[in-house]
Amino acid sequence: MTVAILIILGGIGFPVLILLYSILKNGTIKLFWRNQWKRLPANMLRKNIGSRIAITSTVILLISGTLFYYLFENKTSLDGLSGIDKFITSFFGSVSARTAGFNIVDISRWSYPTIFLMIFLMWIGA
Repeated sequence: MTVAILIILGGIGFPVLILLYSILKNGTIKLFWRNQWKRLPANMLRKNIGSRIAITSTVILLISGTLFYYLFENKTSLDGLSGIDKFITSFFGSVSARTAGFNIVDISRWSYPTIFLMIFLMWIGA
């Protein structure tokens, strides 16, 4: 999971990471001011459409890639793993196909829909 999180953070880029840091920082400041019952400071956060697209597409691709990988490979390459191990393997396969190219299962056991899914995710990642 640590490697998967690092792959995701490296794939979305520095401008998006800076925006996420600003959102977290402003949320913490607002939470502190609400607890003090004082007037909130003005929101200085600028909305960026490029960052919003990057975050939305990353979340959609991660969820759909994990779901489809799990559905396609549940009876083949993921057979013999426990439920949480199947989910983690599906998640890592979805994450690494777009940017890193790592693999933790035998790809000779993949079904054709999974191969096309991975090709599609790699094409988007490129």
